[in-house]
Amino acid sequence: AAVERLVTAQRQLHWDGDRIEVKTEAGYAACGAMLGGIDMASRALGIEPAPRDYRSSFSANYKVLFPDRARHYRVDVLEASVDQDPVIWVNGDKFELSAEAAGHAQRLQHAWNSLRLQLDRWHRSNEANDFEARPSRKILVRALVQLDQAWADFEHKYITELIDIEAKARRLIVQAIEQEQQLQLMEKGVEEAGWYGLLSSGHYRAEQRSFVGFISRLNSVANISRKGRDDLTADILESAFEVVHRCDTTELSRPSRSSGSSQGSRKASLVLALDIIDSYKAIRRYLQRVSRCMERVDPHLCNNAGLVARLADWEESWEVGARYVLPMAMRSALCELVEQLKATQLVAPALASMFQDCDVELFMVLPRLIMLSFVAEPAAQCREVITTLMPHRFKASAPDGLCEKLSAFVQEFRSLVQAMSSLCPVSKQLPEAVAWEVLVKRAVAGNNSGAPYSVFSSGVQATARPAVEGFMRDLEFWSVDLQRHCPEDWNQFCSVIVEAWVVRIKESFVQNVFKSDGVHWNVGRFLAKAKDLRGAVQGHVVSSRAADVILL
Repeated sequence: AAVERLVTAQRQLHWDGDRIEVKTEAGYAACGAMLGGIDMASRALGIEPAPRDYRSSFSANYKVLFPDRARHYRVDVLEASVDQDPVIWVNGDKFELSAEAAGHAQRLQHAWNSLRLQLDRWHRSNEANDFEARPSRKILVRALVQLDQAWADFEHKYITELIDIEAKARRLIVQAIEQEQQLQLMEKGVEEAGWYGLLSSGHYRAEQRSFVGFISRLNSVANISRKGRDDLTADILESAFEVVHRCDTTELSRPSRSSGSSQGSRKASLVLALDIIDSYKAIRRYLQRVSRCMERVDPHLCNNAGLVARLADWEESWEVGARYVLPMAMRSALCELVEQLKATQLVAPALASMFQDCDVELFMVLPRLIMLSFVAEPAAQCREVITTLMPHRFKASAPDGLCEKLSAFVQEFRSLVQAMSSLCPVSKQLPEAVAWEVLVKRAVAGNNSGAPYSVFSSGVQATARPAVEGFMRDLEFWSVDLQRHCPEDWNQFCSVIVEAWVVRIKESFVQNVFKSDGVHWNVGRFLAKAKDLRGAVQGHVVSSRAADVILL
């Protein structure tokens, strides 16, 4: 009866030309039924399985698939013997099965076809009612024994080589783990007061740079969520630590004699620096946890969701750092621009709520205010930011370094401010300051409000309003140009501005940057809101790195 069921199972196999088809669900199930039938028929005929002691040396993952010395025929093993493709690509690297494995695959296919031939004879004899033409018990037993021995030989060699390939494929993450453990050894016993000394140690920095190098290579191989960049270096991390080191936490947590602009500038750069440092720590925490369950790491590293998520977060933060934290000039320019924007909320309080809510109107107002700040002081530090966002509008050979059209717009602004100043009523404020307030209020309120002009009498409004509205139409052109030249850069810049504006840094966060219990430093939850804000700006949701659950 077991042989009859096996013959029936063979008749139900799916074929693609002269090859067994197992790619579809139905084809895979039919092949699995056939292999199950072979096992049942072998046991019914009293055939002992070929020795499979080699399975004791399999890795934990494969011991789950082959838990004992029973046959455990699998469709994927048979499929591998059919394909006989010696090349396996993992993480962009090429691996080849040995000639010995290929030889075992051929012998398995020969034994498989020999068994099928006997089963076909059995089926034809049934159809012809010629039962004497059936293969004898001895012939069937011999075919099943040969198949099982050939299967065991191929399984042994094939799985052993797969385990070796997987170990090599995981080598990159293993190297990163080993380097992270080296950093832990160097950090052991370092108190808070000693962290800056450790970070300035040439030996420690060399080890840290080596670790970042491994992360960069991991990112290029496994990060399928973003670009997979391999050019984000340890200089970015070191610049972030430098920002934190220079930050006076006393000035950040309470008013002092230093200027508000100085404090705010430090806050803006500190937000980005902490983001860089925290993504670095998140990677380290991940590697620490994974080191205790390496058998669960998919050798195709891009299939490990937790790793990909942390690498994507790392690349995003460090990409921002490479542009806005690492270059000193850009760092200063960004901080100055943030402070200029914050100063405008004193004139236009509605701007603060736009930032807090990430209102869609904010992303119409923001480019207007940035361009307004630029034309007011084209030679100020914020020029560095504008140059990167619209480089086509700058001309090195020009006296002012601007293209003709942008230079004309700067002159238009100056002429307007001069004209408005002559119309301003007598007050404690300078006329230029009054004119600036009108332009800022108009940029924030839009063209549906007359409130920006309330400082003027009705008679003066009739003169000032058309001139301001004409300038605002030109300003709108430049605000659009600022956004559209490179939308990806603009979106990144917006996320940085929003993050630097909204996040409030407390002294305790800065003090805890270097505290560690197994490198579980306390910045992640603080930055969770900032990451969600960045996601809102860029149109996607970024989960917090502080999550306790590791998705390998």
